Amino acid sequence: MTTHVTLEDALSNVDLLEELPLPDQQPCIEPPPSSIMYQANFDTNFEDRNAFVTGIARYIEQATVHSSMNEMLEEGHEYAVMLYTWRSCSRAIPQVKCNEQPNRVEIYEKTVEVLEPEVTKLMKFMYFQRKAIERFCGEVKRLCHAERRKDFVSEAYLLTLGKFINMFAVLDELKNMKCSVKNDHSAYKRAAQFLRKMADPQSIQESQNLSMFLANHNRITQCLQQQLEVIPGYEELLADIVNISVDYYENKMYLTPSEKHMLLKVMGFGLYLMDGNVSNIYKLDAKKRINLGKIDKFFKLQVVPLFGDMQIELSRYIETSAHYEENKSKWTCTQSSISPQYNLCEQMVQIRDDHIRFISELARYSNSEVVTGSGLDSHKSDEEYRELFDLALRGLQLLSKWSTHVMEVYSWKLVHPTDKFCNKDCPGTAEEYERATRYNYTSEEKFALVEVIAMIKGLQVLMGRMESVFNQAIRNTIYAALQDFAQMTLREPLRQAVRKKKNVLISVLQAIRKTICDWEGAREPPNDPCLRGEKDPKGGFDIKVPRRAVGPSSTQVHQGREERVWGTGGPVHSINAFLLQELLTHSKALQHCCDLSQLWFREFFLELTMGRRIQFPIEMSMPWILTDHILETKEPSMMEYVLYPLDLYNDSGYYALTKFKKQFLYDEIEAEVNLCFDQFVYKLADQIFAYYKAMSGSVLLDKRFRAECKNYGVIIPYPPSNRYETLLKQRHVQLLGRSIDLNRLVTQRISAAMYKSLDQAISRFESEDLTSIVELEWLMDINRLTHRLLSKHMTLDSFDAMFREANHNVSAPYGRITLHVFWELNFDFLPNYCYNGSTNRFVRTAIPFTQEPQRDKPANVQPYYLYGSKPLNIAYSHIYSSYRNFVGPPHFKTICRLLGYQGIAVVMEELLKIVKSLLQGTILQYVKTLIEVMPKICRLPRHEYGSPGILEFFHHQLKDIIEYAELKTDVFQSLREVGNAILFCLLIEQALVSHSSTPYSPLSLPLLCSVLPFPFPILFCFTCIPSFLLLLSSSPLSPLPHPTLITSPLSLLSPYPTLITSLLSPLSPLPLSYSHHLSPLSPLALSYSHHLSPLPSLSSPPILLSSPLPSLSSRPILLSIISLLSLLSPLPSFSSPPILLSSPLSSPLSLLSPYPTLITSPLSLLSPYPTLITSLLSPSLSSPPYPTLITSPLISPLVALCLLIHQLSPSSPLSLLCPILLSITSLLSPYPTLITSLLSSPPILLSSPLSSHLPLFYSPSPLSSPLPLLAPYPSSS
Repeated sequence: MTTHVTLEDALSNVDLLEELPLPDQQPCIEPPPSSIMYQANFDTNFEDRNAFVTGIARYIEQATVHSSMNEMLEEGHEYAVMLYTWRSCSRAIPQVKCNEQPNRVEIYEKTVEVLEPEVTKLMKFMYFQRKAIERFCGEVKRLCHAERRKDFVSEAYLLTLGKFINMFAVLDELKNMKCSVKNDHSAYKRAAQFLRKMADPQSIQESQNLSMFLANHNRITQCLQQQLEVIPGYEELLADIVNISVDYYENKMYLTPSEKHMLLKVMGFGLYLMDGNVSNIYKLDAKKRINLGKIDKFFKLQVVPLFGDMQIELSRYIETSAHYEENKSKWTCTQSSISPQYNLCEQMVQIRDDHIRFISELARYSNSEVVTGSGLDSHKSDEEYRELFDLALRGLQLLSKWSTHVMEVYSWKLVHPTDKFCNKDCPGTAEEYERATRYNYTSEEKFALVEVIAMIKGLQVLMGRMESVFNQAIRNTIYAALQDFAQMTLREPLRQAVRKKKNVLISVLQAIRKTICDWEGAREPPNDPCLRGEKDPKGGFDIKVPRRAVGPSSTQVHQGREERVWGTGGPVHSINAFLLQELLTHSKALQHCCDLSQLWFREFFLELTMGRRIQFPIEMSMPWILTDHILETKEPSMMEYVLYPLDLYNDSGYYALTKFKKQFLYDEIEAEVNLCFDQFVYKLADQIFAYYKAMSGSVLLDKRFRAECKNYGVIIPYPPSNRYETLLKQRHVQLLGRSIDLNRLVTQRISAAMYKSLDQAISRFESEDLTSIVELEWLMDINRLTHRLLSKHMTLDSFDAMFREANHNVSAPYGRITLHVFWELNFDFLPNYCYNGSTNRFVRTAIPFTQEPQRDKPANVQPYYLYGSKPLNIAYSHIYSSYRNFVGPPHFKTICRLLGYQGIAVVMEELLKIVKSLLQGTILQYVKTLIEVMPKICRLPRHEYGSPGILEFFHHQLKDIIEYAELKTDVFQSLREVGNAILFCLLIEQALVSHSSTPYSPLSLPLLCSVLPFPFPILFCFTCIPSFLLLLSSSPLSPLPHPTLITSPLSLLSPYPTLITSLLSPLSPLPLSYSHHLSPLSPLALSYSHHLSPLPSLSSPPILLSSPLPSLSSRPILLSIISLLSLLSPLPSFSSPPILLSSPLSSPLSLLSPYPTLITSPLSLLSPYPTLITSLLSPSLSSPPYPTLITSPLISPLVALCLLIHQLSPSSPLSLLCPILLSITSLLSPYPTLITSLLSSPPILLSSPLSSHLPLFYSPSPLSSPLPLLAPYPSSS
């Protein structure tokens, strides 16, 4: 049955999706965001006191006094904030320089307008301190009355009076510190007097009083002490206040750090007020009224925070007291010694142990209460609630203890700044605040501070998650304790009071019960025997005490705590009644215990600069100092803590808005956060990129090279593992109410760094010669691996897209690499390099023929933009140095990989233009010149003259050419450039074999051959040669449009890849058939339909190359020059080393056999130049001479000249003499020659790269092949 859902229900269901939690499982390494926290305030400040009309009048009176005094304390805090955050206005106002200044009236008017509101605040402050002193002295006088001294004074009352004493101490110190307050009042007073604003005597007197009040130091303390000394017995009340402070401090009956420090300040300032002309604290100590020895021990904590970044030394209260000098020996706190309490590093062992122990216990409850979701739903017993209550209390006490440690260390450091003698890194010109913060902490102390802050903030997160569970447990436990105490425990004292008819005690106990009790059924049991003073029946009197999660109000807690005075201890005392109010506001107490906002505020030190500083730079700010220290040291164990110091800005911003209520302070915090977080992201991104770059460089570094370095004592370290993964998972970091995607910001920076790294690699290549292309490929490989590692943690553009952008190859057909390769080829490689056939390398000539090309110097960049680190840069530089002095196969393979087919095509095209310009320009002009100086008649001398005679004959004929001055400098240099260009093309083609080699199956070959553009050269590498050969022998391959010669690379001894070359000229109509004499153990044989021409099987390798530039076949002159290039280039021959070969149909060493014979002597290795000559040895002496391939080191320039003459001017007389000249030159060779006769049939396939060049002696015709050596018969020409 289909259920119909209405549109309204469907929309409501969609709206419910917004409430669906979508956790992203990111690691929690930051404090809870204050922007989404709320705090319920249950403190009524005794506003509900009138509801408890049944209580004793004294309690109601005390509640009223408490309420008014608390309001005065709040007002005093506002004035303290006003003084602390006071910024001088008079410095910003233009000053009147002389009485004749025309605009002085306007300046004075503006001065009064600006400063009058501020001076009004100062006037109100003066009146407030008067009123506060009078109120305090009035309370002291009332409590010190002879009749009242017989009664007790409640602890809460004494503590409130102690808070007043602390307020007076703070206000007086703030007034003394702020010179800008006095300066602003003086500026206002001058302007007002000039404008006659204070004409009446009362205004003048008030202004004078304010001036004296601000000018006199310790004015508040002096007035307070003077008014107290006229009160009889004031020292007794002050002694009670000091004793209650000592008791609370000794028994740790405080929760927040400010409460602890307030108790110490009350002790010190209270002793100072007591020790005067009327009383003597040392006499009180002798009477056991106070315990100075215990206070002296407490004052070993030398420095405590006063307000903000203001600190006070407790010993100063003692040293400034009236009777200190004669009792100096009784004090040890005044001696200069460093307290171990300020050495945070020594306390870290205990702090870590407490943290681990508490976290373990908290996790046990958190898993059952929060993770499983059973915390609020399940009903617990009183014992279970009590365990959670104790856990919450212990957690708050631990947080308070750790925060206190941090604040005390910070306070001590501010009071004791370092100098250049204590810290060698501290410059002599450092400011005082800089010496107190930036240079005043060792690395260990900074790490200890970071670790403690991380513990505080981390535990705050965990306890904040359990806030609802803790609140329920706290309210249940306090409610149960109060009700059990009022309804059960007080029954026995009440029974005894009724029985003994103590009416006062009865009224007190009844008032407490009526104030606290929450009776079952909303009324007290009327038949309770204790109300009549009777004993309970034998079965007991059943009183059902309800259980609710409801906390008492502040008035109820105050009433209940008075029970302690009567000595009827019970459950209320056992749960620390002094903490009830704090625990009932658990979230507020948690925030106060974790508040470290004062680490940022620096108003006191800004005041000391006297206007030279508007604000301190971030290098002096504690939050950034700690954050930057983690980033600079790259300590792996601290990297996950790096966000916790930044939370100090959250604390400071919250305090500036909610406590100080100063927008300008928040704006300064926000501005610093903007700057610091930018720096943080910048440094973090650079570190992450450098880390993964070094990791990639270490992974790709040759293991053998690393091992060899280790053998020589050089260690190339791997980068130490770090914990950046956790930071890269942060998607919503909370900072000043903002939610920041740290991963996205770091990704942006790293993307820019990756682009810069690729750009630097290409720029480095552009600043060096062609040999550096190997280094470029290494840099690209390292960047590619770095990109792959980083892509696991962030979303980056594809590496190919980044590479194209860095290479400027996004829209352009070719990029920077291609352009620089061609630039280097044109201006450096072609004119200055020489080919070595033995090593198959190009080397730079000893004498350069061109000027050194001007290249841009590479920019100085950080090591991580290259290989990752300085050691890796040095290691790779050593490896790369072996590729610096030559251009060989590694370079050509790298060029193929980096340029690709498109880039290679561009380079080839440009090289052809260069070759064409050389041939049609320089070379053509010199050839015409040489033709003109060639001898007109040069007959063939008789062979009886012998070799010396013949040589001298030709030497005389060609003397003009040999002595031509520009032959070697210009002609040969141009031929070198042309030859290098063609060799470059050839080696690039060979490199493409290995670069683009792909295994093909036999079944795919027919299709492959049908689509390949014959007759262009095709190069393949086959992994299964026997299958390929069988396919060739059994298939006619009808799709092939032209004959193709295929040589097997695996023929017994050949280790080279397969080479397939089209032999067909478009003019050749001959069909192709295949022999069936193939076997896996015999060489591949191919023949034309009429004759079988077996290939030499021992050639290593058998190579048949057509011209690497087939598109030039329509240009006879260019083709002839290119074809002869390998013969003319002053470089070693391609075919090195030569191997002895012979035709299967002839004797191996027979030069006169009717069949052609291929002979190569190992001595031809001595010949560095290939030479083409014609041999006079033929089957018939009457036959014309035929070309023969030999190796001779002597006459390659002469051969080149003859062939060019023959090609350029076939009908000239010199052209007719060329074959004779070449034939005669074979006699000049002192080495065995390689001879091939073309007369015999069938011709032998030569395994030589020159086979495609020999047809240059013949003119092609429609009936002959352009490759005569490969034709079934000799060419008709």
